[in-house]
Amino acid sequence: MKQALAQLGAAQRTQQRRVPTAARKSARQTHGGVQALDRHGECVRATLLFARWQRCGMGRISLMNGCACGIDAAIEIGGLEAMILDHLLQRFAHRPGLAPVLQAALAQADTGRQALSDLLECVAQPHNALTTPDMNTLLDALSVSIASIEEHSAMR
Repeated sequence: MKQALAQLGAAQRTQQRRVPTAARKSARQTHGGVQALDRHGECVRATLLFARWQRCGMGRISLMNGCACGIDAAIEIGGLEAMILDHLLQRFAHRPGLAPVLQAALAQADTGRQALSDLLECVAQPHNALTTPDMNTLLDALSVSIASIEEHSAMR
């Protein structure tokens, strides 16, 4: 998986170097001044978040960072998935494109399955049911959550 992601990143960087800067800027501009979102780019971003989440999920997340008392509470990654998905569902309940997807993922997490990983794998597929703006919104929120967990894990 790491090698495939590295090759994908290298190919993307090479492609970006081939396209002149002016062409890249014009490709991002859209009608009404709103920046266009590249669906392929969002799929790649979902794949990268999937890899980051997999690294986070290799064990337990320490809650106390090894306090001096010698007791360290930890949370299983499955419980953390349900907490993240519940937070996202509450946050995006008003978004008709995201709410059903998040409800299904949360129901899957409640059964003990790897819901967040499955959700990211689904979003990484180019022909998923989400619109590109919904993909962007979801990936932005997940990126913040995953970065927070990575930062917390690095403190141990």
